[in-house]
Amino acid sequence: MKRFPLTLAAGSAAVLLWTVSAAAAASPINDAIAALKQSSVYVAPGTENTNADTAGILLAQLNKNDNVVLVMLPASADASGEGIRSDAKQISDALGGKAIVGISVGDQTFGYSSLLPSGVAADLMGRAESLGTNTTENLTTFVRIVHDWQRENPDAPAAHQVIEHPTAKPHHDGSTPVFVGGGVLLLAALAGGIVVAIIRRRRHAYAVNGSTVSLRNTPDTVRDVLRRIIDQTTQVRNADLRDTLAQICSDTDALFRRRSSRGARANDDAVTFEQNLTGLERVVTKYIDVQDNPRFFEEPRELLRSGVDAIDGFGEYVLRSIQRDSREALTDYNVDAKILEATRYR
Repeated sequence: MKRFPLTLAAGSAAVLLWTVSAAAAASPINDAIAALKQSSVYVAPGTENTNADTAGILLAQLNKNDNVVLVMLPASADASGEGIRSDAKQISDALGGKAIVGISVGDQTFGYSSLLPSGVAADLMGRAESLGTNTTENLTTFVRIVHDWQRENPDAPAAHQVIEHPTAKPHHDGSTPVFVGGGVLLLAALAGGIVVAIIRRRRHAYAVNGSTVSLRNTPDTVRDVLRRIIDQTTQVRNADLRDTLAQICSDTDALFRRRSSRGARANDDAVTFEQNLTGLERVVTKYIDVQDNPRFFEEPRELLRSGVDAIDGFGEYVLRSIQRDSREALTDYNVDAKILEATRYR
């Protein structure tokens, strides 16, 4: 009888130990590590200020065989109190030290990598934070800044280290009937196909100044220029100008979508817009140069003002082009409406 309480206590301790172990295994960091073995981006469910497009936006910033991984976790993930740096290091260590980790926990962001000199990843994220307006922008800007660093330091290990994401091979140990395993594999394949399709649909969605800009309908040559302009936008300190640039990109895509729906020849429009947008790109490049180095120019404020006026003017041109097309489309609309109205008298 005296042994019974001891046995019960031992059983309770075992249950408690199992519960703690299970909770640890299901931690957000462990979930992220597991996901990163198959992909370079992980956005935890319930992460603040994220939506269904966020993972696709982040993934679109990465190159093939990139060694940058991006993780977004909710603020509650910091329940351990060890801090975001500890989380980033844990992820890096779990990936064998081969990754440059960009991580957000709530509204905090941090960069870490053993591939880079000590403190460099954190400094690069600090630069990204000074240009971004939210965690998603911070992470996308971090990727571009890391890519710049890699181009400038081609001999560094971080410039050519590659992360491989092997596809898990099916395994049947005899404990599950073959037809059940086959069904699971089929479901996994279907799920994988859906994920790939979603990523492909969203690969032309970009984060600009806190909003998402889609370039799905823009011809490739025009999209290439717009993508470079979007990259530049994060360096513009004038929030109103960032909004204007985002609107120009969005309106350009809308223009091509509307013209395509009317059967217009996109190639002819693409040549003109590519030339105009290349000029816009040069203006934005020079604007950033004047903004960052005002001492090198005479009357820098006037130069910045004229740059804003020029960009505003081009934005109005794109909008007027859409309005002109809409006005022309109303001709068919009015004719069709009158024909339909006349049917009442037949």
